[in-house]
Amino acid sequence: MIAGYLRLSRDEDRKQYVSIENQRLILNQYATEHGFQIDRFYEDDNVSGYTFERPGLRQMLTDIDTGLVKTVLAKDLSRIGRHNARVLLLIEDFKEQGIRLILTNDEYDSFETEDDDILGIKTWYNERYVKDASKKLKKVLRARQKEGSLSARPCFGYRVTAENKQKVEVVEYEAQIIRQIFELYLNGNGYRRIAMILNEEGVYTPSYCMWQRKSRNPRSQLAKVWSSEMVRDILKNDYYMGRLRTHIRERKTIHGTDLRVPEEEQYVFEDHHEAIISPNIFKRVQEIMTGRIRNDYRGQRRNYSIFNQSIFCKDCGKRMNLVVRTKRKKQKYFICCTYNAKGRQYCTSHLVDEDELLNAVFHYLQLCWELLNKDIDTYDMETQKKAELQAEAMLKELDVLLYKQQRKLDIILEQKVTKMAEDREQAEILEKSYSKLEQDVLWQIKKLQHQMEEIQSELMISKENKDKSVNAAEVLKQVIDKKELTTQDVELLIDKIMVEADGSFEICLRYGLAAIVNQEQVLHKLRNEKSMDKDILEIVLEEATVRGYTSAKQLNRRLREKGWKTSLRTVVPLLNNLVEQGIIIKSDNSLKPYPIIKTQDYIKQLILDIDIV
Repeated sequence: MIAGYLRLSRDEDRKQYVSIENQRLILNQYATEHGFQIDRFYEDDNVSGYTFERPGLRQMLTDIDTGLVKTVLAKDLSRIGRHNARVLLLIEDFKEQGIRLILTNDEYDSFETEDDDILGIKTWYNERYVKDASKKLKKVLRARQKEGSLSARPCFGYRVTAENKQKVEVVEYEAQIIRQIFELYLNGNGYRRIAMILNEEGVYTPSYCMWQRKSRNPRSQLAKVWSSEMVRDILKNDYYMGRLRTHIRERKTIHGTDLRVPEEEQYVFEDHHEAIISPNIFKRVQEIMTGRIRNDYRGQRRNYSIFNQSIFCKDCGKRMNLVVRTKRKKQKYFICCTYNAKGRQYCTSHLVDEDELLNAVFHYLQLCWELLNKDIDTYDMETQKKAELQAEAMLKELDVLLYKQQRKLDIILEQKVTKMAEDREQAEILEKSYSKLEQDVLWQIKKLQHQMEEIQSELMISKENKDKSVNAAEVLKQVIDKKELTTQDVELLIDKIMVEADGSFEICLRYGLAAIVNQEQVLHKLRNEKSMDKDILEIVLEEATVRGYTSAKQLNRRLREKGWKTSLRTVVPLLNNLVEQGIIIKSDNSLKPYPIIKTQDYIKQLILDIDIV
């Protein structure tokens, strides 16, 4: 069977008589002139010659292997392919199988032409054509990427504006879905759990929403259900915070695999379009994602705690496991996973009750907020302003001195050049003399510049610390006002909790709080509060032994005797705490205002349980 092969790619000029139909006509005319007929045509329309993964070519080679095709006609060698090595190998295979290859425009017939050395030059030239075209296209694309004008299909949640194809606008329904995904993730849900929630609510998938907007038949199958990968890709996409990235992927070879370009080599354009997610929320989500990957987080489980991904054993460094007891009452506690899996010879239990941990962490964050708020309240604006004015005045003074020293250096250099030109015999002596003067002035200049840099740095640090304190205090205040901790709060504020062997723990904070809040101050305040709690219980124990009740006046007097600076007004909240704990009750009897209802043994045990670190 005689076969004709036709090929055309999109990067070739269709006006230069290389269209599929023109190629067919040329081959048919050649066959008629030489007294034979082409039985079948194999064609690849709009396929590059650099790749050999072409449907038409593959089918023809299959038919050659089965013995159906004995002769192949093509317009020229570039139609067979533009990959130098592969085309030459293919011609060698044809020769070994006894297949006749005729190239009409190249005047080549493998059965008649003995010297085919020229084919190697032609295949090399054909390959260079593809590579040159690829380089030119890459340069154009790279230029458009650098200026951020490369048109591409916008992400889910956006569409191209009708007025300007280079601009995008928010699709509100889709934007609500994106905001919901970010909110669900911040509330502690994992990718799979979020996908399940969206599917249960019947939320349309990105591909379905975008197809519905265009109102036309989809080219590929639409995704009808949400998957973990869809959720993950949305959460990681910084396009939703108004940032455009170009040059994200790059192909190193023609028709090769697209490889991801390192972030530092990508082109980034901030505030390129309207944001759906604020930068703060996006940043918070990325931090949480990093933490969950590091801690092998798998979303909300049956034995779930808000501390699951942030609590670690300080001795072995492994994560703590949450265990639930349900014999009498539901009790949750954390235990070292190494101890739990391998036993005492590898680590100890490091047992921590979840309720105690929750109360301690909340109390710790409250103390941090109080200290930050106190620093902000006592921040002396007048003193700070005065210090800034003094610093600015000093900078101006140093700037004048610096100008004088630089002018002095210019004069020395001028004098040096003049003197050395006038007396060349003394050039070496003059060089040494003036070099010493130059070094002295340069040292003065360097010293002044260093002083100016130090003052500018102090001004900047002062302002940054003030701003950081205010921002951190606002974040803590939002958490404290809710009077409860959520997964989102823990992931936002706490980097990790390291548990000691005795069950005590160290809280490592995020959000720059570790650098802003003085850790020792917090611990000192915590010690003071525990010490006061112990003194209060000891006073109540004494009152239970003697009278069986207490009062604000009595408690205030006894606390002041122990060195605490209290008043009747400040003692009332302390009594209310005792009422909440069920140690005392408030009565209508003015002579016995606060009867003690707990036993002396119970109060003694509470005193023993207070651990003043």
